[in-house]
Amino acid sequence: MAESEEFPTEVEISENIHDSQYIRPMRMKFKRGDKLIKWDLILRHDSVACLLYHKQKQLLLFVKQFRPGKYLLNLAHSSNKIS
Repeated sequence: MAESEEFPTEVEISENIHDSQYIRPMRMKFKRGDKLIKWDLILRHDSVACLLYHKQKQLLLFVKQFRPGKYLLNLAHSSNKIS
């Protein structure tokens, strides 16, 4: 795979996701003292990680996966702005 193929292109950010099979956005409301607080949160599935051991080479092999959330975080830090 060429290096340019490793990074995504035409990235879009969507808000108000309600039909994802991976996450469930929610808003929690609670009171702290006399103040009403709204807190946005996301419920998610457990993640899976894969670590393999190559007996002949005596090496650990980590499975490389594209992580959209990590990509977005790196993009935000590099440009200081997401549009």
